Parts: sequence; C-alpha cells; structure tokens
Amino acid sequence: MNTDTTVSSARWLSRTVMGGAATACLVEPGPARSVRERLTTRTGNADPWALGEELLRLGTRPPEELLDRLGRRFGVTPPDGVIMLDLPVTQALRRTRERSGESELHETVAFLSTTRPRHAAVLDWLGRARPDIARQRVDCSGLGVDEVADRVRHAVEELTAPSALPRPATPRRGTA
Repeated sequence: MNTDTTVSSARWLSRTVMGGAATACLVEPGPARSVRERLTTRTGNADPWALGEELLRLGTRPPEELLDRLGRRFGVTPPDGVIMLDLPVTQALRRTRERSGESELHETVAFLSTTRPRHAAVLDWLGRARPDIARQRVDCSGLGVDEVADRVRHAVEELTAPSALPRPATPRRGTA
C-alpha cells in the first residue's frame, strides 16, 4: 500500500446510531498520521498491514527466538514484570459484549480458546527462561471490575516488592 492510499484510507466514515438514526462524521487523519509516523520510525514502513504480517510470521517462532527478535526489530527491552489477567473464554466474551455491544474480529470463541493456553504457556516459559522478569497471574474468574482492580493492585505491589525486583540476568555460557 503506498502512502497516498494509506492517507486516503485514513479518512473513513464513522457511524453513530442515536435514537434509531444513523449519523456519519468524517474522522480526521491526524491520529492515523501519528500512527503512520510511529510505524515509520519504529519499522521503516508506514503500512500497518505489513507490520501485521511481520508480527504474524514472528508469532510462529519459538518463544526464546521471538523475544530476541522483537527486541532487535523494535528496539525494545523486555519488561521488568508481567501481569497476566486470566479469564475463562465465555466470561471474556460476555464482558466484551456488555462493554460495547459489539466485538472485535479477534474476540471469538475459537481465537480466545486458542490463545488463552498459549498466553499461559508463554508466562510459564518466561519464568524458566528469564527469571529476572517478575511474573504474576491474576485469576479474574467471576470477579467484578473493582475486585479485579484490587487483585491487580496487589499483584503490582508484589511485583515491586524488594524481593521481587528483577535480578540481573545470568550471562549465557560463552557470552560473558
């Protein structure tokens, strides 16, 4: 997709239904422009589809390779800590429908059922491969927003406690 196409596709109509009447408004390309600029700065390409394809390809790599490649590709470092909010698929779908009445393309039983165990596996792998990164899983099953917020606050407190702060990574053999 060339820049002209990207710019024109950044101007789209947004529909809002009010009292049964649909109204349309032009969404200005300012936010889209800032996204394209950030993409260009980080990836050298303003096309979000190309980035999506690249990320999908990277997602097929083993976790240890994926972490290293993402870091090199985007100039980022791993976080000091990770909090995973875990929620059964049926509850997640119900919450997304309650939130907006609509769902995103990825908010399906099939997609979430596939990705949920993969997220848990990645968190487990992270604990083995990178013990310097603090991790916390928060079970959100059957909890309301306030209860989840309390659990997240508690998880952050645990992750930031002096005993949980990241330790320097042990150099790999042959790299020291």
